Amino acid sequence: MKRIRAGLVLLFAGCLTLAAGGKSRVFATETSEPSKQVIRVGYTQYGQMIQEDKNGITGYGVEYLQKLSAYTGWQYDYVLVTEKDRKQDLRG
Repeated sequence: MKRIRAGLVLLFAGCLTLAAGGKSRVFATETSEPSKQVIRVGYTQYGQMIQEDKNGITGYGVEYLQKLSAYTGWQYDYVLVTEKDRKQDLRG
């Protein structure tokens, strides 16, 4: 259970990091259409959070991000990364 919670925290932190994406300022505006921004999501084969199988990319994290995209209009590009690279990238 702790590993799943830790995985969720890392996924959320990674999404926030990717969404921040630099030092540019972003302002919210009301539009009739959501933006078509593509967010890159790095993942490792870790339990049932995000995994690749014969049906493509699946898991709890994928389901969560798909629900989020209903509000944001974002599309996701899932990128497989090694455990070592993931930890190094999160450290900065």
